[in-house]
Amino acid sequence: MGAYLSEKNAIVGALAPIAAGSTVTMNSTPVNMKDYRRLNILYYFGAKSSTAVVTVQCGTDTSLGTAINFRYQVAGSATTAASVLTGAMTSVGAATGITLAATADSYKIYCIEVLDTDCGTAGPYVGALCGSASGTANVVAIVNILSDARYPKAVPASSLLIA
Repeated sequence: MGAYLSEKNAIVGALAPIAAGSTVTMNSTPVNMKDYRRLNILYYFGAKSSTAVVTVQCGTDTSLGTAINFRYQVAGSATTAASVLTGAMTSVGAATGITLAATADSYKIYCIEVLDTDCGTAGPYVGALCGSASGTANVVAIVNILSDARYPKAVPASSLLIA
């Protein structure tokens, strides 16, 4: 018998869908990984009009501050809705991040993976930062999925702003 996604994972909305023409910052809400071993941050882009760079940071609180290495997968094409995530994870250095092209990376899903060991002693809070050119519009939604609980429970513990 299968299980619901929410029975095995904590799903945290990180950024509600941004309307076309919006210039809202495209950062994910930081989450506390202290009770989890894995975090997947899903960026789902619609139309993009600017180049952006995605990096991941850890910290002892939600202000973050320490850039870390991470992995990602990508699905979709620049003209159609995203397809299924397939293939191997691509490793990215802390200083490098992922550079997303202005229009070529429209309509794609980026699945960023962070393991608890990626943060080292930098702290249990993790978030993705997506910087783009000021005043440019991008359509995006972000969801955090925490999995591989350290202490499995019938209902996953909340990971949002837990000290």
